[in-house]
Amino acid sequence: MATSTYPNSKRTAVGAVGVRSVERALKILQAYSSDELELSLSDLGRRLELSPSTTHRLLSTLQRQGFIEHIESNGKYRLGLMLFKLGSLVQQGMNLRRQSELSLRRLMRRTSETSYLCVMDGDEALCIDRVEGAQQVRVLALDVGGRLPLNCGGAPRVLLAFMSDEQTEAYLKRRAFPRFTAYSLTQPDQIRQDIHQTRRQGYTYSVEDVIESVAAVGAPIRDHTGQVIGAISIAGLLQHFDEDNRDGLIQAVREEAEAISINMGWEASADASS
Repeated sequence: MATSTYPNSKRTAVGAVGVRSVERALKILQAYSSDELELSLSDLGRRLELSPSTTHRLLSTLQRQGFIEHIESNGKYRLGLMLFKLGSLVQQGMNLRRQSELSLRRLMRRTSETSYLCVMDGDEALCIDRVEGAQQVRVLALDVGGRLPLNCGGAPRVLLAFMSDEQTEAYLKRRAFPRFTAYSLTQPDQIRQDIHQTRRQGYTYSVEDVIESVAAVGAPIRDHTGQVIGAISIAGLLQHFDEDNRDGLIQAVREEAEAISINMGWEASADASS
């Protein structure tokens, strides 16, 4: 007996309808913006070119799942808390170290110097990743898990500079600043001046303040709010940071810091004045 292909055809047709419904539901969610947080059924139907009955059916489904909320007072609809929950999961998943791996490797290849990723941990900078450079300059204080005070080094000084004024003043009052070399910044007025310069130029150029004959460049990493959440840096022999090479090294660090920031959700145009 011949086997009918109708059941398979029916499933294919049902599947196509299901995909179309999903696409329409997603378009409803995408219709909202910061300028339009509430939309009526007729607004949505008109924009998506859907009948009132289809629009209502999709909205009801989205509402049951928590993606849409119905506002009783005006009859309009707004985005639901489920989207906030999912967005929070996305944000948590944007792990800084994972998002920085490519840029750290690329920065090492561009400069041949060891590259570092640091975050604030209390009153110190904590190195959470590094890629060894071709030059093989070992800055032992910044192995992964290593720490430096915020008054010394490329990445630590960046982290200090982009704290709030209240936080930096509190830090300056409660800390004694270690001197690693004759070039370490240990006086509050020196550190304040360095903070202002770093904020103004957007990076730190550190010369022999951790280890003699070693220089570093650091730049900030921002998240989706514009907040500085880390710093990327390179360190190498001072002779590699001469006038012929320095601008290129600084540019490379800043570009990779911006690339990581974009990975973390930062929008350059939204933070251009910071």
